[in-house]
Amino acid sequence: MILLCCGIVFVSLTKFGGTEADTANFALIHISVVCCGRAIPLLWRVLEHSSATVAFKEYEPMLRKARWLLRHHPDVMMLADRGFANHDFLSWLQASNWYYCIRITSDTKLHGIRRHPIEASSIYPKKGEAAFYAKLCHGDTPRWQDFAIMLDYGKTV
Repeated sequence: MILLCCGIVFVSLTKFGGTEADTANFALIHISVVCCGRAIPLLWRVLEHSSATVAFKEYEPMLRKARWLLRHHPDVMMLADRGFANHDFLSWLQASNWYYCIRITSDTKLHGIRRHPIEASSIYPKKGEAAFYAKLCHGDTPRWQDFAIMLDYGKTV
């Protein structure tokens, strides 16, 4: 299995001795291959951007290129951070037939079939268990998807 990770790094640069008006903000979007515990960049793009929140249309071409480069590898797993938890990205991943795992915050709103929003923390599985929930929706638009929720409680000291 090929393990990929997708991330955004936000950088704010000011000219040496410059003022706030001389500041430029950049978002570095990367898709990396995970090998021996290290993320090795496969594709990346730098955008002049005002925040670390980047629209799906900005990184979709990179995803398509990664899918083409890895077309001979049937087992690909994409790991992504909470900034990638959006409907367009999830739909793209499902269509690509890649496996995926996206971290979400505990206060992320999920909607069930009854459309009553709940926070992700209220359906966390018990320690040492994983849970699968069918037909949940992330956000406000009703695009129902199946979610597997796993939680790493970390080591107790």
